[in-house]
Amino acid sequence: MSVDRRSFLRGSVLAAGSVASAGMIGTAAFADETNVPSWGTVEVDEEAVAAVDAEKSTEPPSWLGTPPDIAIEDCVETIETDVVVVGSALAGVISAYSAIQNGAQVIMIERNGAPPYQRLGHRVL
Repeated sequence: MSVDRRSFLRGSVLAAGSVASAGMIGTAAFADETNVPSWGTVEVDEEAVAAVDAEKSTEPPSWLGTPPDIAIEDCVETIETDVVVVGSALAGVISAYSAIQNGAQVIMIERNGAPPYQRLGHRVL
């Protein structure tokens, strides 16, 4: 069986049209509000809600640990910026680059020392 370009394109258009019309079939059943099924009402267990609210506390979660004891006088430098990017992995670099392109003042913080692209002349904390 040989397929020329014209018959291939005709078949592709028919297949695409079939897929598009199949997607519209699912929405036709709810075209008006009279066909919408009734899902019933949701009953709220007030005792369960009260129990969950009672468990909530204003204390920070234990996994946060204790905050460090740092006084304002211990801060050596204050830097004003528009955007702080934490981490210089791929997502951090792309985020910082995008912010710089849009005119933002960006500071990137990296815990593993200076990344190899510091040679480009950008300041990395």
